[in-house]
Parts: sequence; C-alpha cells; structure tokens
Amino acid sequence: MGELRRAPSIGKLIDSSLEAKGISGKELPEKIGVSSSRINDFVTERAAPTLTIARTLCLALSISPAEMQGIK
Repeated sequence: MGELRRAPSIGKLIDSSLEAKGISGKELPEKIGVSSSRINDFVTERAAPTLTIARTLCLALSISPAEMQGIK
C-alpha cells in the first residue's frame, strides 16, 4: 500500500500543476466548468473542492487522486 505523507495544499498542487501543464489560471475554470472565483477559493484555501470537482481537477491537471490526498 502507498506511503502516507502530508498532502500538499490544494492551492500549491493546483499552482504547480498549472505551471507544469502550461495551463493559464484563466483556462482551468473553463476546462472544468467552474467559475474563476471558485478556483481562487481553492487556491487560497478558503474552500475545498467537492469530490466531483476534485476528480475533474485531477483529470484536467493530470494528477492522481492519490497525489491530491498525499498518498504516494
């Protein structure tokens, strides 16, 4: 089974994944069907994504759900 470690903040994970994929902060909301203010809430940790949105973020940013949860 995977090793548990402290998960990166959702905001840091989104930022680093956007940079790695070359996606702009304006493109992501369009890709996953949420408002830019909602993405900003996740990045600044004022809110956490629902499971449905987290799954969509994983797909859009090519990250695994395990990575999002800090499981390696």
